[in-house]
Amino acid sequence: METSGNRKGRIAVAWIVALFMVLAVGFSLQAKNRNVVHSTSGKPKTETKKTDTKPTKKVTGKNTGRKVTVTTHHVKKGKPISTSGAVDLGLSVRWAAYNVGASSPEEYGGYYGWADPTGTKTSTNLSDYPSANPPSNISGTSYDIARAKWGGNWRLPTKAEQQELVDKCTWTWTTYKGVEGMKVTGPNGNSIFLPAAGGRGGTDVGSVGTYGNYWSGTLNECSANFAYNLGFGNNGYLYVGIYYRINGFTVRPVVE
Repeated sequence: METSGNRKGRIAVAWIVALFMVLAVGFSLQAKNRNVVHSTSGKPKTETKKTDTKPTKKVTGKNTGRKVTVTTHHVKKGKPISTSGAVDLGLSVRWAAYNVGASSPEEYGGYYGWADPTGTKTSTNLSDYPSANPPSNISGTSYDIARAKWGGNWRLPTKAEQQELVDKCTWTWTTYKGVEGMKVTGPNGNSIFLPAAGGRGGTDVGSVGTYGNYWSGTLNECSANFAYNLGFGNNGYLYVGIYYRINGFTVRPVVE
């Protein structure tokens, strides 16, 4: 015979299952409602690397940045993706045409831990990036990988500059020279390409061709364990969020 306690337990479990299903549906709808444009010209070409289909479980953090609806602007059509130099998108800073460690827009470049100017660290100790009490902003400092590798006035973008890129540009998931990623078109019609290079946890690289993660130079205000990054995926997600500083992400520099 079922007791009152057992009956209450079954009811509680049923409510938890129902709540989970509601949240799951809501999350799915939220992903579908992101207004990222997907390219329909031709059959997309995908990378054949093993890491393309096996995302690493060691890339850890929180996508707690505000997931925004990409605003569509009226832009001049027909301009090709910029392939060199500092690209004027009509924003507060100019964006590099390719990543640190790359020589063309479709190349992934290096995977760098936050605040590692050597670009060689793969440890999972937060104190190595660069310490247990890191600066609140490393953009343009001795900890900036863009400044260390490229010199001059090149630097990591700040959180605000990444957010400006998200808010003021049109983002289109596309395939460029056989590599999947985002074409980012500024208000003035100029464009850059951000490859979906995935990310690195320890020495393992994953999510290549599916997600893009780009470090900013800004530390999270609430926890020194995290720094801000620009993230996007082929599922329509686009955000400025936070991830653990130990993760290896790509870098797209800016310059005034």
